Amino acid sequence: MAAVAEEMAQALRRTPGFVLVPVELNDQGDADALAECLDAAGQPAVVWAPRGAEWLSLGTELTRLGDRLPRVGPQDALVLYGEAPLDPDQIRGLGAVNRTRDRIIRALDRPLLWCGTRSFLTACWRAMPDLWSVRSLSWRLLPKDVPEPKRVEAPFPRKEALAALLNELFTTDELLDLLETLPEGRQIVGDLFMADVFKSQMARGAVEELDQRGLLNLAFFARLAELRPARTPEIAAMGGPRVAGGLEAHAPGPIETRFAALPAGSTAPSPRKIPLSELTRDPGSRILLLGPADPSEALPPLWSQLVETSDRLPVVLLATALEGASDIFSPITRTYGGIVGLAVVDVIGRGRAVILIDELDEAPDPEGVARTIERVAASLGDNAVVVVSHRPDIAQRLPSFKVHDLIADPTPANAEEHGDP
Repeated sequence: MAAVAEEMAQALRRTPGFVLVPVELNDQGDADALAECLDAAGQPAVVWAPRGAEWLSLGTELTRLGDRLPRVGPQDALVLYGEAPLDPDQIRGLGAVNRTRDRIIRALDRPLLWCGTRSFLTACWRAMPDLWSVRSLSWRLLPKDVPEPKRVEAPFPRKEALAALLNELFTTDELLDLLETLPEGRQIVGDLFMADVFKSQMARGAVEELDQRGLLNLAFFARLAELRPARTPEIAAMGGPRVAGGLEAHAPGPIETRFAALPAGSTAPSPRKIPLSELTRDPGSRILLLGPADPSEALPPLWSQLVETSDRLPVVLLATALEGASDIFSPITRTYGGIVGLAVVDVIGRGRAVILIDELDEAPDPEGVARTIERVAASLGDNAVVVVSHRPDIAQRLPSFKVHDLIADPTPANAEEHGDP
């Protein structure tokens, strides 16, 4: 620790004013020890571990701490320590820090050592990308027995092209979510928090990490093809002849895309049904589900299915809440309110929601509300929008929506023996 602190102190003395330094360590004891070693190396440091409501006002507190710290010198370092998982107050506080980045930099005017475990630092990276983008240095203070990832001898020959493809196919959050589903994925995401925050740089770093671990294999390219089926030929070509042959061998048969299933275990006569999570997987999906006379009964299983199988957040909104609305955010905050409403708005803002609009048929003016839905949906970007109705004519008011038949879950096989109707 002392040797690392000496190196860090020298680097900080060469960098006057504000500098953001992420430091990965094990616990607050490590943060306290780091501050002591920095003091001994001639770099005064003060530890601050925000608690409770302090996270909500973190941005304001950071602009004031410059005056509160002991004025030993112009570069007194602030060692900020936090832990994961983040609670709602921490998430909101980090969002405020991200929005006031420039003001914090001017007011703090000293080194800010942002310390915590790998999961905490990764969460902060995702919550405040604007602040994270100005970091200049980074350190890891970990036990020596942390295993190194296994390396492969034959590198993947098209790493730059694959990185460019990942950068094109996925948003930042989608790329991180993809990585976390892979073997050693959490380790890789943790390694990337030190990388450049630009998505193109992140994609290059991800490809390099995957290649070093020998994970650019058929399973990886099959996952890409599953997430972006329309780009399967390009993905197969990227992986080379062996991958292309494997994807062709594992390719599913033709799917009749007019049908949407409820629970994945439901049975129904052909044509084959498709889970709603698959229909809403592509960014910007717009789906109109035409169901029975009371399609609202289908909403709970639809929502449950998405919770279990989708990587997006299902958000239920009544069609009547959209009457006269100019955007989606006011109806969302009125429907959910409080912290939950803010969290939902944040997810929608990042294009990670499936918005389920129900009770369109019960609205006083279904055609007018449908036109509002069409207008609002045009501004929702990568979010998926699903409207449930039993009126085929409503499709005329939703020209950007693809129409699918809603097949309800059949009566359970054991209903008769239990005396249920």
